[in-house]
Amino acid sequence: MHILHIDSSPRRESHSRELSAAIVEKLLEVEPGASITRRDLGFESLPHTVADYAAALASPATLAAPPKGSLDVSEALIREVEAADVVVIGTPMHNFTIPSVLKAWIDQI
Repeated sequence: MHILHIDSSPRRESHSRELSAAIVEKLLEVEPGASITRRDLGFESLPHTVADYAAALASPATLAAPPKGSLDVSEALIREVEAADVVVIGTPMHNFTIPSVLKAWIDQI
């Protein structure tokens, strides 16, 4: 089993971090040999999508030949999700929605 563990709280100590860590611990009890990829968006945020990214996705032709580097971050994140058997996301609620750093991650994948 491969676990992708994502946290998006800007606080080092938070309920969402505690909960996501507890879920990962339970998964490791079930599957002790599981590997984990950790992405902490609260402290290592991702860039928001930019014009080159949008241009690359605008049509099949531009997607076939995207601007150089425009999809590098997106492709790396997609590979992480594809490699995972389980995705655990720890997120607080900000103004009744998710933090922008998690939204940036979603937009990139």
